[in-house]
Amino acid sequence: MLEEILKSAWYDGIEIVLVALAIFSVCMAIYRPKQRDRLFRDLRIFLMAECGLVICGILRSFVSLTRFAEVLGEVFIFVQGMMFIRIVGRFLFELLYTKYRLPRILEDIVIIVGYFVWALVRLRYAGADFTGIVTTSALITAVVAFSMQDTLGNILGGLALQIDNSINIGDWIKIDDVIGRVVDIGWRSTLVETNGWETVVIPNSALMKNRFRVLGRVEGEPVKWRCAVEFEGDGETQPDLVIQTVEDALGGANIEGLAKNPPLRCVMANFASGAGRYILQYWVSDIRNVELVESSVRRHLFAALQRAGIQLAAQSTTNMIVRQADEYDKSKDTKETSRRMDVLKKAELFQEFSDDELNTLAQHLVRAPYARGEIIIQQGSSPRFLFLLTKGDVETYLASPEGNRCTVSAFSPPDTFGEVGLMTGEPREINAIAKTNVECYRLDKAGFGDVLRARPELATKIAQRLEAQRALLANVRAKMGEAVATQHSESDHADMLAKVTRFFGLGHD
Repeated sequence: MLEEILKSAWYDGIEIVLVALAIFSVCMAIYRPKQRDRLFRDLRIFLMAECGLVICGILRSFVSLTRFAEVLGEVFIFVQGMMFIRIVGRFLFELLYTKYRLPRILEDIVIIVGYFVWALVRLRYAGADFTGIVTTSALITAVVAFSMQDTLGNILGGLALQIDNSINIGDWIKIDDVIGRVVDIGWRSTLVETNGWETVVIPNSALMKNRFRVLGRVEGEPVKWRCAVEFEGDGETQPDLVIQTVEDALGGANIEGLAKNPPLRCVMANFASGAGRYILQYWVSDIRNVELVESSVRRHLFAALQRAGIQLAAQSTTNMIVRQADEYDKSKDTKETSRRMDVLKKAELFQEFSDDELNTLAQHLVRAPYARGEIIIQQGSSPRFLFLLTKGDVETYLASPEGNRCTVSAFSPPDTFGEVGLMTGEPREINAIAKTNVECYRLDKAGFGDVLRARPELATKIAQRLEAQRALLANVRAKMGEAVATQHSESDHADMLAKVTRFFGLGHD
């Protein structure tokens, strides 16, 4: 009886099947670790079928259910064959997919064909007659095709989409009002995940019949998607100035997800009713966060236009209406002057200035907002401005030619920065970046020069402040392993005072 049980479980050819199964399973587990869960599940089913064959042997030997045991044994052998075909098919497909990037849906087709062939083999082995099946197959095929035409359309559509590489998993597509990333192309449908945390199920036949867009995919280029922001400028500003202001401000901004190549560009699209319509075109490298990138671009654009004094068309119209009320303008100017005076009084640099001197400076202050990540001062540039911080945080850093970066200072209200450029006119030696959204005022040389020429003794205190800043910068350069320039390391108070005096022409008064 034991021999009968073993004969039922250890049928002819099982040795070859087990050896091949072991080899393919070990290779799959080692070289395709992501497939291990599916592999172990198939192996468990194979072993359960083997246990089922042992049970069939027991039924045949002890219970005398010979016919039932034979039928049940065929079922278990068929299941083992299916698991063997699945494991071998997946392994071979993974090798071919790595080399030739075959459509994933072909894996299922090949395995299903293997199941069908294996079923015919087992039926033939069991003595089944295929004559009647062949005779009625044409009629059955016609009935099935008619009743399942939509399903067959989806299946064939999914196969066609993968074979001709119309779309691939990971592509971003737009169909109708749906924009999302393709996460799966199945037999019946394609799954698309949107930025709204939705999974849209699109029938494959719909993709075959309708036009859709594959976003950000150009042959030989990384994924990018061009976006645009439209705005209308007032009719008082020359278009060249608007375009240059926008491109300079946003071209140097550090916006996460904004592609540097190709560079953004601003074009004048049209003009009407005294206003120009502009389009800012830019490329997004991270389509998943396109809304955040769009928001950052708009914030930087708005801040750049405000700093340059360029009003939007709607703002210009509103201001024209408001300016008709003289009393309102006077009240507004008084409040703004008072606010500027408060800002100047809080700054350490202007502690010894009189109210008249502060009022003179207040008339020259210009509001300069910056969006988070925007470059306020560019290393090597020559803007002659002093910045008075009223809101937000600013960081200055030194960038080496090799790309290394070292923080110099951090500023918060009511700090001032940019004194060296204003007082000496020399090119900027550091960068300043807005760590948060920043509100500040900008003071130019003309406004400060009026006060300084009236009180030349202030130049001494300013020279001391600049000398301390130069010493701090020299220490940072030393930490970065750079040779400290002689003019910085050997500069003294008299040398710095001479630079300030010469720049403002105090010696000629």
